[in-house]
Amino acid sequence: MPSLPGQPSIIAFVSQTGNVMKTTLAAAVGVALGEAGIPTLAIDLDKEHRALGASLETWATERTASHPDRVQLDVQPADTAEEALALARASGRQIVIIDCPSRATAATAHIAGAADFVVLPLVPGVKDAALTLITIGRIIMAGVSAERLAVVLTRISTDAEARDHQAWIRATPVCGHEVKVIEAVVPERTAYRNAIGKGMTILEAQPVSVRRDARAAVNGIIEAYMAATDGSGVEPELTRGAA
Repeated sequence: MPSLPGQPSIIAFVSQTGNVMKTTLAAAVGVALGEAGIPTLAIDLDKEHRALGASLETWATERTASHPDRVQLDVQPADTAEEALALARASGRQIVIIDCPSRATAATAHIAGAADFVVLPLVPGVKDAALTLITIGRIIMAGVSAERLAVVLTRISTDAEARDHQAWIRATPVCGHEVKVIEAVVPERTAYRNAIGKGMTILEAQPVSVRRDARAAVNGIIEAYMAATDGSGVEPELTRGAA
């Protein structure tokens, strides 16, 4: 069930497989919210990658050390869904971002059920697309409204590839519902990997053109969240961030 009055609004990032830019997008959305002055907490629930030193918490620590002058994202670790939701409720923040495990688990369904909005990044490919739709079906069957779910395509090579997969997903109902697909996509760019490796976000990558692509995708996620939740107190100006 979505958050009650006085409780933070939760945006969950979920994936069926790894290497789909789930954590990358969670970091970018969190920083975009921070840029807009919105009190935001991120929770790192991906304990498998955290143990390997490659999680949202790891990235945030690197960012604080390397770029103290940039907008920071407060990230707290959690090992279970219950712990993550308790941290969210006690945070006092307006929005809480939860970066779920890299593979859908029982914890994923628990978080999705408590979230106001769920983002599912997807790298094009028939197998991964099918797995993502299965995950969406399980989330819907757990009682989550399809209106609170959205797929965003990542690591896109060509515009045609994006169009084909977006059309296929939209034409494939899940539990009788059309799946919402965010129009803007995240291209495959070495510049994004370089930025993340330096404790920055894809919104801060060089050159300006790749930042604009990233900003469009992040704006698309935030706009979809606002549409699904009536804004939850987020002003429309948030999505106008500079390149």
